[in-house]
Amino acid sequence: MIKMIQKEEREREREREREREREKK
Repeated sequence: MIKMIQKEEREREREREREREREKK
């Protein structure tokens, strides 16, 4: 169960990073 939560957290972090890069561009 913890692994599933970690996977979702990692995906959310990746999406946030992508938005940050888009704002930087």
